[in-house]
Amino acid sequence: MSKTMSAEERDELRKNAPIPVGLKDYRNKMLRNIYNGVVIKVIGYEVTDNGILLWETDNDGVKKWMSPRDIEAHWDEMRVARLVEPFVLGGEEE
Repeated sequence: MSKTMSAEERDELRKNAPIPVGLKDYRNKMLRNIYNGVVIKVIGYEVTDNGILLWETDNDGVKKWMSPRDIEAHWDEMRVARLVEPFVLGGEEE
């Protein structure tokens, strides 16, 4: 049995590794920059071979990796309100 792992196996482990204890889970969250109001979405994460967590973010097709420290220092989590019922202007629906 071989003790070495293929690159595909290492990539799969990094993408499916649990989030380390004590770190907030930002998966599928929208974040707003506290300085300029830019909005990004966290689309995934990866744990490096050294155990460092990096969040993958997307801003209109521009993807970037960010550390939890960067997110906590410069970004606020957005609360998204959802309408329970459709809102109709001008009276009742027919």
